[in-house]
Order: sequence, then C-alpha cells, then structure tokens
Amino acid sequence: WMFAIEGAPAILLAFVAFVLLVDRPQDAAWLTPEEKARVAALCADARGTAHDAHDRRSLSAALTNPRVYLFAFIYFSLTCASLTLNFWMPLMIRDFGVTDVVAVSLYTVVPNAVGAIGLILIARRSDRSGERRRHFAACTIGGGLALAALTLHLHSFAAMLACLSIAATLIFAALPIFWAVPTRYLSGNAAAAGIALISSIGITSGIVSPWVIGLIRTRTGSMDLAVYLLAALLVVSGAALMLGVKDERAA
Repeated sequence: WMFAIEGAPAILLAFVAFVLLVDRPQDAAWLTPEEKARVAALCADARGTAHDAHDRRSLSAALTNPRVYLFAFIYFSLTCASLTLNFWMPLMIRDFGVTDVVAVSLYTVVPNAVGAIGLILIARRSDRSGERRRHFAACTIGGGLALAALTLHLHSFAAMLACLSIAATLIFAALPIFWAVPTRYLSGNAAAAGIALISSIGITSGIVSPWVIGLIRTRTGSMDLAVYLLAALLVVSGAALMLGVKDERAA
C-alpha cells in the first residue's frame, strides 16, 4: 500500500503534464504576449550564442571535456548527501533519542518542511542576483558543517534537529543552483550529451551511498564516519565549483 500511495501522485502528474505542458512559448496560454516574446527571444539566444568552447565542438568533445566530469563529481557528491537525508533521516532522528515510531515520522517532517521553504528562498535569491558559484559553495560548505555538527551528539534534541534542518535546507537548495551552472557552459547537442553524462554519473550515488553508509554503520555501530565523509564531499564539491568554474556569468 505504501508504494501504491507514493506512486499514484507521480502517475497522475504525468497525465497533468501531458495535458498542460507545451513545447513552444507561443503555445503557453498562461503567458502574456510580451512574456511569450521574451521567452522566445531567450530561447533563440540560447541556441545561437556560444557560451563556451563546447558549443563549437562535436558531440564527442562534450563527452571528453574534463569540465563535464568535474560537474559529474560535484553532482555525485551532492546527491550522496541528499539521498542520505532521504533514506537515513528517520534513523538519524532515532539516534537522537526518539524511540516512538510515530514521533520519528512526525519529526522527520520538520527538516523536510524547513528544507522546502529554504530551497525556494535561497534559489530565488540566487536567481535575482544571477550568481551561482558563491551561493552553491555557501550551501555545500554550510551543509557539510551542519552535517558534521550532528556527530557532536548534543544532549539537546532541539539543537540536533536544528542542525539536521539546516543541513537539509542547504543541501536541498544546492541542487537547483547546481543545475543552473552546467547549462550555461553546454548547449545544443553538447548540452544533451554533457548533461546526460553528468546526470548518469552523478546518480550512481544512489547505489554507492546507501551501500557504503550501511557498511560503515554495520561495522562501526555508528553513522559518524559516514557523516564525516559526506561532509567532506560537500565541502570539496563547493570548492571544486568555485575553482573549476571561474566566471559563471560570462559563460
């Protein structure tokens, strides 16, 4: 029943998307004529402007470009952390000293709800300023520090839940900010291949992360070492984007 309940909204959303989504700005009934013209112009600029050397190269050049693999590593690190929160958050809260299953479920809502609100606010701020690198680095480094703080095992449940909520907020917010960066450096066929490669490599974290964390917890009886590794990955990913992408706005 749990799988049916969780899967049904996604299936229904597919039909909604099929009916409501359109392929061209001109067909979007919810846009004004001025907005349609603006979006169409932006799409034309995106197709016609060379943001980076990738635009002039073949499909194979995108697949062999080191920056694509840099983005893939960053995405892998980020999804390792986000998937850990998705899968292991109830167990983390139980380790805070909450033993009642219903209470664990209710407390799990708090970091996710705070994270959803924070994601919107941080993403909007990044959009308004047009700046990505520093926003991303602040989210990943801050999220890594918040995760590392969980290993302090503070006696205050509220403090531990606050650390977890801060980590969730920053990690979740980093995801949309990240995807705004590769799309500035890749376009056309190069974008399709490069983004697919970034996503394919990064999502292997769904296999690696649960297995490694489960192994660490089984052998050590604690998630502390796993949390340290995740925190390190987040910090490194933020630094990698700052150092590997020099001038995002000019990309």
